[in-house]
Amino acid sequence: MKICPKCNLELEENAKFCPQCGTALETDFAAGETGEKEFSVENTAVGAEFHSGPAYSSQPVQYVQQRTNGMAIAGFVLSFFVPVLGIIFSAIGMKQTKENNEAGRGLAIAGLVISIVWVAIALILGLVGACTVSNLIYYWG
Repeated sequence: MKICPKCNLELEENAKFCPQCGTALETDFAAGETGEKEFSVENTAVGAEFHSGPAYSSQPVQYVQQRTNGMAIAGFVLSFFVPVLGIIFSAIGMKQTKENNEAGRGLAIAGLVISIVWVAIALILGLVGACTVSNLIYYWG
């Protein structure tokens, strides 16, 4: 069983690096050697940065999620209830997502399309209703 020379963690025989501290392990240590290479100003390149930390981090990578635009969300929700406001809010949301590099452009586009479809349906039903009423008045008159 190998032992890490830096943190004294027990390792598997075929380990090349310590999973806890990241120290590179060499298999041909002489008695008393730690396996760590010493660095000095003489054996480093001019301008090179010296990093004595682990070879890798055991911390998980954290991703920052992009903020979703509020106007795009509002435009999408309003497209189902008040389509005229849905068109306005979605158009503003599309503009803001492009300018501010925010998430939510798809919501804004969906809100705009849904609002336009609802307004078109309302106009068609209004025209059909108006024609029907005018025909009834004309014939029953």
